[in-house]
Parts: sequence; C-alpha cells; structure tokens
Amino acid sequence: MIILQASLIFIILLMLRVYEVFMEKIISQRIYSKVYSIKFIFAFIVFTKILFLRYNNIDLILLDIGVFLNMVVIVSNNGYMPVDMIAFKRAVSLYEPNPSDRTVQKKFKDWVLPIRQYVAMDNNTKFNILGDRYGSSIQSIGDMFIRIGGLLIIIEIVLHIFKII
Repeated sequence: MIILQASLIFIILLMLRVYEVFMEKIISQRIYSKVYSIKFIFAFIVFTKILFLRYNNIDLILLDIGVFLNMVVIVSNNGYMPVDMIAFKRAVSLYEPNPSDRTVQKKFKDWVLPIRQYVAMDNNTKFNILGDRYGSSIQSIGDMFIRIGGLLIIIEIVLHIFKII
C-alpha cells in the first residue's frame, strides 16, 4: 500500500514539476513564484493526508515536517527560498579555492538565479533560520527532514520488497 501511495505522490509532484518548467518559459517571475508556493502547499496537504492514514510511520512524519518547514519559509518569502551567501561562498570554495565576493555573486547569478526559486538571504527575507544555509551542499532544515524521511521510506520499501519486515 505504501508503494502505491509513494508512487502516486511521485507522479503528482513530477507532473507539477513538468508544469512548472513549461510555465517558467511563458509566465512572469511573480506568477511563477506563486506557482512554486502552491506546489509546496499542495505537497504538504498530500503528505499530511497520507500521514493521517498511516500516522504510526516516523518516515512520513519526518517528511511532512520537512515539507511544512520549507513551505513556511517559501510562502513567507513570496515563493522564494532564501540562500545564505556565506554558505553559498563555502559551497563555491569546494570548486574554486578562495573565491572573491565578486566571483561568488557571479556564480550565484549564473547558477542559482536562473532556477527562479531562490533569493539571496538578507534582512528583508523572513525565517532565515529555515532557509538554505546548512552543510556544504547548502540545504535547509526542512531539506534535512525530507531527506531523512525519504531515506526511511526507501528503506521500508526495500525491506518490504525483499520480505524482510
């Protein structure tokens, strides 16, 4: 049953991503950021519904917490996830030793801004503690919960397939 639920969620989120990519080409930045916010709200609703159906699974609880935390920060920042520039500089330094601030700004403009889902963290962005600022891969607290919950779901599916549990 969980395999079917996970498959349906994956298909729905994949369809939303395809729609996002298509819409990205033809709509304005403002409307695109709202679509991105709606995607997180939808994902939270879907995961919460499944959570109520399978309330005893810690993996779904962690996944739902992660989606909720990301939803809070993205919706409160008009559809954008704030990225800490110090953390981004740390990530750039993995590829280029001792990058200058100008290089970091250029990399942010070239790598991150075209995705149209991120904004540089500053005093105007809200819930900065929940933004992308942790680790060398620049992830948010919500991303960590999502990854742990997703990993536990994959482990549960594999164990179920091989009839270990």
